[in-house]
Amino acid sequence: MSKKNIAMTLKPNEIVLVLWEDAAGKSRWVERLEATDMTPARCETIGRVLKVDKKGLRIAGSHDDSGHVMDANVIPLANIEKVHKLRFVSERKPKGSKK
Repeated sequence: MSKKNIAMTLKPNEIVLVLWEDAAGKSRWVERLEATDMTPARCETIGRVLKVDKKGLRIAGSHDDSGHVMDANVIPLANIEKVHKLRFVSERKPKGSKK
């Protein structure tokens, strides 16, 4: 799905694979040629949707039964190349989700 449609189609607790680009850098002295050949990092993130708004997609990789999350990320919508909804059946529902 295109990033323009993300906010309209994703719902909280859906499990998604997000393909996106992130900034990349070098924090050491490098030759100018090495610096000019750098490219953004291509990333893949899998997680459960927490929230989507005009600022970004918030997802978390792990949830517990008390409502805590871990491996949480916010990915700016402008950085997202594609989002795939994953089909997954879980016996558990995150706290606060509708049953």
